Amino acid sequence: MKPPRAKSPNSQPSFYWYDIETSGTSTKHDRIIQFACQRTNEDLEPISDPWSRLVKLPPQVLLKPRAALITGLGPAILERDGVEEWELLRDVSQQFTQPKTCLIGFNNIAFDDEFLRYGMYRNLRPPYDHEWKNGNSRLDVMSIAQLTCALRPAGLNWPTKGDAPSFKLEEIARANGFDTSSAHDALTDVNLTLGIARKIKKAQPKLWDFACSLRSRETVSKYVTPNGRKPILHVSTHYSNKRFCIAPVLPIAEHPKIRNQVIVVDLLSDLSLILKQTAEAIRSGLFAQREENESERARPGIHTIALNRAPVIAPMSVLLDEDAERLNINRKAVNEAVVTLANCTDLPQRLREVYISPREFDVASVAEDALYDGFIPNGDARLCRNFWNRLESGAPWEDIRFGDSRLNDLADRLKTRIAPNLMHENERSKYFDFVKRQLTDSEDNLSALRKEVREMLSQSPSRKDALVLAELDSHMDELANSYGI
Repeated sequence: MKPPRAKSPNSQPSFYWYDIETSGTSTKHDRIIQFACQRTNEDLEPISDPWSRLVKLPPQVLLKPRAALITGLGPAILERDGVEEWELLRDVSQQFTQPKTCLIGFNNIAFDDEFLRYGMYRNLRPPYDHEWKNGNSRLDVMSIAQLTCALRPAGLNWPTKGDAPSFKLEEIARANGFDTSSAHDALTDVNLTLGIARKIKKAQPKLWDFACSLRSRETVSKYVTPNGRKPILHVSTHYSNKRFCIAPVLPIAEHPKIRNQVIVVDLLSDLSLILKQTAEAIRSGLFAQREENESERARPGIHTIALNRAPVIAPMSVLLDEDAERLNINRKAVNEAVVTLANCTDLPQRLREVYISPREFDVASVAEDALYDGFIPNGDARLCRNFWNRLESGAPWEDIRFGDSRLNDLADRLKTRIAPNLMHENERSKYFDFVKRQLTDSEDNLSALRKEVREMLSQSPSRKDALVLAELDSHMDELANSYGI
C-alpha cells in the first residue's frame, strides 16, 4: 500500500514529519530499517493519515547488534514484513513532489536527511531535489528545542544530565508528560517530535514562527552577513550541552569552495588560536582528530553556517540579561571580541585559505558510499529519470549504461532487487563476489559482529535482548554458510 496523499490543496505549505530507525549509526554504510511519517498543515494539524514501513536489508548490510536491541527489530521481521529499499524510496519520492513540503524531524538534518540522501542516490534517484525543488525546505525540531531552552525556556520542562541540559528526544518528551514506553519506534518518535513542537509553538509562538522562517535562505542571509560587525547567536551541536548548544559568533567570510556557507568565529573561544596563526596552523588545529574530553577552547573556535540548511540563529538583541547570565554569555567580552576580530583585517583571507586546501577524506571503496565524490552529470540524471519513468509506467527492466561509473555499479546491484529473474549467470556471480567482499572486508565485517553478538550473549542479557541477539547470531551463521565465509 502506498502512502496516503495529503487532503489539502497542493498549493498549501505543509510539514512532512518523519523519522527513521536504522541498521546502525553510519549514514554512509548503514540503511533505513523503518520509516514513518505524518503530514500536517502549518498549524500542526494532521492533513493525511500517518504511515509507517519496515525495510528489508540486502545481504551485504549487517544489522548492528546495538541498533537491533534499541529498536527490537531483528532480521526475521525485516525480511518477512519489510519492503525493498527501492520501493520505500519510490513511495516517499512521490510524497516529496507535493509543492511547499517542509521535511521536519528530530536531529533529521544531521542524521535522517543524510540517510535519505544516500538512499535516493543508491536507487538512482536525485539525492537532493526533494530538499528544495517545488518550494520544498527543511527544519529540525532538535535545534529549535535547543534555541527554546536557551532563550525562552518557559512553558516546557527541560531535562538535565549532570550540570547540563539534555536534548535527547525521549528525555524531553518524558519530562513533558509524553508516553515514551515505545520510543525508538519510528512512528512513535514522529508523534513525540510533533508533540514537542506543538508545546513549543503554544508556549513560545514568536520563537516558533521565527525558527520556521529560517528554512528560507534569504531570511538567514539577513542575519549571517560576512565582514560586518554584527554578532549573532548560533545553535549547533559544535557547542557543548553545558553551553546549551548556543554561542555568540561573528560571520567573517564566505566559504571559498562551498556555495551558501559562511565561516564564523565563536566569540567566547580562545581567539589566540586564530588571530596570529597562519592558515596552515589554524587548519591543523581545526581538523585534528578530537581527543576524548578535549576542551572546546583547545581548538580554534571556527565553524561554518550553511545558509540553505535551515541553520538556527538569532540576533543578539533577543538575548535577555537573565538568560545571558544563565548561559554565561558575557556581553562585554562578546563586544570586545567583535572589535578585536574586526580590526584583524587579514583574518577573512586567512580563514578562506583554511578551507581552500582540500581536506583528506577516505576514498569510497564501493559506489554505494560515493555520494559525495561528485555531482551526477546532467545527462546521467536524465537517464535516471527516464529509467524510473519507464519502470513506474509498467515497462520491464532495461539495462542502461551511464557515463558515471558509480551509477553503473549501483544499477547492477539494483537489478538484483528489482529484476533478479532477468540476471545472467555472470551478473549473479559478480553480485555474489561483491556481497562476500562486503561481509569480509568492511570494518564492521561479519566476523567482528558475530564476535560482538556472542560477547553480548555471554553477559546474561534480558530475555528480550537475548532473543534478538540469538536471532542475529543465527542470521549471521546463515550468511556465513551461504557465502562460504
